[in-house]
Amino acid sequence: MAGKKILIADDSEQIRMMVRGALECCGYTIVEAVDGADALQKAIDEQPDLVLLDLTMPELDGFEVLQFMGRRPETSNIKVMMLTGSAETSNQQYGYTLGAIGYIVKPFVTEQLQTAVARALSSPW
Repeated sequence: MAGKKILIADDSEQIRMMVRGALECCGYTIVEAVDGADALQKAIDEQPDLVLLDLTMPELDGFEVLQFMGRRPETSNIKVMMLTGSAETSNQQYGYTLGAIGYIVKPFVTEQLQTAVARALSSPW
C-alpha cells in the first residue's frame, strides 16, 4: 500500500500529527486539512486514495463533507473513514449511510489504525 495518498481532516493539530506519524512510517503520502471546507477542497485538488475525516470541525462538519463528496463526480469515488471522538451508534450509522466505509473512535491504537487503513485501501469499494 506504500505510495497511497491519505488526507487527514481534523481541526486538532495534535491528532493530525499522531495520525501522520502512524501512517507515514507505512509509506503513505499524507495531506492534511484543518477544517471541513479545507478537507473538501483538498479532496478535490489532491484526489487522495482515502480520507480520514473527523466529525466535529469548523466550517463544515464531517457529515457535511461526506455529503458534498458523495455528490461531486470528482470526489464520489474517494474512500472515506470517519476518525472521531464520537462513539455514538447513531453517528456511526449515519456516517455509513452517507458513504463512509469505516469508523474509528479516538483515542485509537496505532496498530488498529494502520490495519484499518490498509484494509480500507485494499477493499474493492
